[in-house]
Amino acid sequence: MADKRISDFPTLTDAQDDDLILVSSAEDTYNMKVATLKKATAQVAEDAVQAAENAVAQVQAVQDKAAAAQSAAENAGDEAAAALEQVGALNGHLAGIVEGMAAKVDGAYEENGYLYLTSGGEVVAGPLGPFSGSGGGSGTSSGYLVSLKNLLPSRTLTVSGESAALLRFAYTSADEDGEDDGPGVGTVTLGGARKATFSISQG
Repeated sequence: MADKRISDFPTLTDAQDDDLILVSSAEDTYNMKVATLKKATAQVAEDAVQAAENAVAQVQAVQDKAAAAQSAAENAGDEAAAALEQVGALNGHLAGIVEGMAAKVDGAYEENGYLYLTSGGEVVAGPLGPFSGSGGGSGTSSGYLVSLKNLLPSRTLTVSGESAALLRFAYTSADEDGEDDGPGVGTVTLGGARKATFSISQG
């Protein structure tokens, strides 16, 4: 045996499962079957493959969650934009209604308990109500015909700085018998706050 070289021995791949492999240390020498070594090596390889597959699955799960979060954020943004667009459209519609009413109405009158808004002497809104009034000490209900007509050359009034605002209108009010029922009471409001109250003569 002393005359043989390492290359003269068969390789481990040629060993049979029942062949023994000697493992020596400084103190002892052990033997192991080739089949045991193959099984241990195969288990290590299988564990490594499983660990790699688990890592890939975890990465995929994280990517799926990130994609779902991004999609949810995009959907929320689209819904918010759609809601803002609807609000803007509604505000524009309401502004158009208010502007249209302001341009049309230049007078108003009450008849049989109902209020009518007029423009150029023509009714543009109404009847609104019903409203009712009382005619004095007897407590008997009676109707009034009230008319308020704009006498300014325009339906809009612009005042700058501390300048005075000139209001011109004709006010009439009669009871159900056509009799003048006396002066009315006017109120001036600015920004929702009452600024002045005054008596209005008929005519």
